[in-house]
Amino acid sequence: MLLWECVLYIQLFNIFDTVLTITTAGHLCKTFIHLRNTSRATIGRNKAAERASCPSDELWRSEFPALNSTDFHDLIYLDNAATTQKPQSVIEAINSYYSTPCSNVHRSQHPLATTASIKYERGRENITRFLGAKDPCEIVFTSGATDAINLVASAWCPKEVGPRDVILLPLSEHNSNIIPWQLHSERSGCDVRFIKLNADGSIDLDDYKSQLVNGRVKLVALGHASNVLGHVQNLKDIIRIAHEHGAKVLVDACQTLAHIPVDVHTLDCDFLVGSAHKMYGPTGLGFLYAKRSILESMHPCKGGGGMVKTVTSTGYNLDDIPHRFEPGTPPVAQVVGFSAAIDFLRNIGLDKIAAHERDLLIHLHNKLRGLATVHSHSKNIGDTEHCPIVSFNVEGVSPFDLAALLSLRNVAVRAVNGGDSILRVDPKLVPTKHVGKALRRVGAMGTDRCKIERILLTCATQMGHAMDDVNVCTYLNVMVKLRISNAHCLERIVPYCYNIKDMKRAIACCHLISMVPGSRNVTICRAFMVQVAQRIPLDGYSIEFPDLGRLCESLRSFDLYCEELGRFLISLIETELEPSESTDGVVYMSSILSYIGGMGMGTSALWSLYSRYMCVSGLHNNPRVLIKALESFCSRRICDRYLLQMAGDALATAIDTFHPAEVARVSDIYVRSGYHHSGICTALIHSAERIVPSLDPRGAVKLLQIFVQAYGKHSDGSTIPNRHRRALYLTFNRCSTGAGHFDASELLAVTGAMRLLPVSPPSALVGSLQRLLSRAIEPPKDEVMNHPGRMSARQLAEIVLKDARRKRLNITGAEASVISQLAGIDTKHQIV
Repeated sequence: MLLWECVLYIQLFNIFDTVLTITTAGHLCKTFIHLRNTSRATIGRNKAAERASCPSDELWRSEFPALNSTDFHDLIYLDNAATTQKPQSVIEAINSYYSTPCSNVHRSQHPLATTASIKYERGRENITRFLGAKDPCEIVFTSGATDAINLVASAWCPKEVGPRDVILLPLSEHNSNIIPWQLHSERSGCDVRFIKLNADGSIDLDDYKSQLVNGRVKLVALGHASNVLGHVQNLKDIIRIAHEHGAKVLVDACQTLAHIPVDVHTLDCDFLVGSAHKMYGPTGLGFLYAKRSILESMHPCKGGGGMVKTVTSTGYNLDDIPHRFEPGTPPVAQVVGFSAAIDFLRNIGLDKIAAHERDLLIHLHNKLRGLATVHSHSKNIGDTEHCPIVSFNVEGVSPFDLAALLSLRNVAVRAVNGGDSILRVDPKLVPTKHVGKALRRVGAMGTDRCKIERILLTCATQMGHAMDDVNVCTYLNVMVKLRISNAHCLERIVPYCYNIKDMKRAIACCHLISMVPGSRNVTICRAFMVQVAQRIPLDGYSIEFPDLGRLCESLRSFDLYCEELGRFLISLIETELEPSESTDGVVYMSSILSYIGGMGMGTSALWSLYSRYMCVSGLHNNPRVLIKALESFCSRRICDRYLLQMAGDALATAIDTFHPAEVARVSDIYVRSGYHHSGICTALIHSAERIVPSLDPRGAVKLLQIFVQAYGKHSDGSTIPNRHRRALYLTFNRCSTGAGHFDASELLAVTGAMRLLPVSPPSALVGSLQRLLSRAIEPPKDEVMNHPGRMSARQLAEIVLKDARRKRLNITGAEASVISQLAGIDTKHQIV
């Protein structure tokens, strides 16, 4: 029998949990080793006659140099779904071709060329017999099975599958049997649709027939067996039903040709593709089988030497099939090696291989079921025809960690990305709603960032079919919520954003992308946002102002400005702005105006228009809406005097109803804007005694600046009413509790108000000023440090200036401004 580890496929599926248990890995290793021993000693013990006609497993292992070498003698190889090891006969055939004088084929007349051509065509004939085809001309050599599928998509589909026609695929297909048809769909306008599957991976015949009824299906492309589930499809019935409805059938037989007999004549398939390296042959070679009548109707999609009979200045005369589809120098050595691989399989016998693999498969499946933490995804093994593929996951174990650990124990397996809520069997089998559910679960996973990023990468890489508008937004929300800064995640998810047709949803994606850490440095993020900005003038009249405001905020955060969008926004505001009672409308309108102003396109008319918009909408009667809008203006350094005056009139009458935090916000707005509104100043000062005890120190600083606005012209504060003087001193005392944490700008604001005090400032403020100034200049300790509480601000400034003169130091920046305020002099003239 053929050595079991050379033919059995194993796949591990990723789950969210990543706690590795060495015990589980040990159990699996024991299972694999026990299975190998079973293969060598137990399986088929009662089939003495059959085994007598077949060399032993150890003898067959010796046919594989890679497995028989000293370094890999104990290797258990279970990654045949990716590629198979090569037997000695294949290696010798290729070596023989290269070791003797070799030549190109079908070109020269010397003996070397003739010999090479004969070997090449004998390889074609060998494959023809292996497949049960009628004529060698029905076999076209390609660079692989993927290339063979692309040949059909490029040479047959353009004439046969047009707009409104349908190409039908099962959900379990490999990417190589999906993307070529999707590319043709983009070129031709045809539809690519999917057939539902049963729990065991077989095609749902009811759904299959219902999709064929309308007669629009021109091609059914399916794998003979899934490279994940291993279930072998009932091709005869599937092909018969397709032909009854006028559809052609392409079969991807990569996973079955080395394991079970396949006869294209009996199946009556129209196309069949295979890959040499999955059949113990060399890499870089595949083939396409097509019925002769179909192949003759196809027009080549590639050009080159060897595919034509004659070429003139006006045209060419194509060679006969299959040579017209094999331009350039063909893979002669690979064909010679592939022919030897077919002989290798034929000498063993596919029937014997299939029977032996079936016994091993059932035995392994039963062993795995005996492990409580192992969950198999392969269904009905033993009851239906099944390839030697077992897919499973292990509870509490990351397959990547498990695969690495098994590798250390000489067991070669494959780990597949996914999650227990995402990948039950195969990425493309999972409904879109399950992907969204899984993404929401990821968002609640906690702080294991490496695990989360790995799952997000998996979703973006393998779950493309499920990345609809909602799931893309959910994905980006997870990145925003968990502060995931991963350029690879963005590079894989943002391309799906280009498929979003709904402009409102596209703008939402822009907004989310702008909030993802590090997104500004990802080129594709910037490109997508520019594309959305360019789309808006074309179909943006249906977009509401809040959405446009979000887009403008996002673009400004990326420093992306589009003049076409700016002109569109100006015309939209001037023609379609209507009164609204929406708080968001006010805030996002200011975002739009900020974006326009950032390009130098704004006009005073726009600002007055916005002010009228607020008045007409009645928003000036909603003080809290005004605060939010004004904060948005100030954060963007935008100041409209009419708006500030109108807002101040409304806010001044409502100050008494505000809680302290809102009072501090109002103070900050009018300080930052630099606009003096006497009503606001008076109202804030009147409310100072009420709110100061509840203000934090930084809020008290903002209120001090309002005092400066109101009484700045009275340098000594002598005319300040007694009530206001009490409020001023209370505010200073409140500032003193946080003075040690003020920055230079806040201390500068405090010193600006000090001259209004009729008495010395609180000692904490003086001490804080000392610390600020000492960072630039260290005053003499005997003059300053001994009496910090009894020193006035002016005394401190004079000491600093005196020491600066003595040391001939320069003072710059915030420190110089503070000293100027304290001492009432121009430091430029005092310090040389």
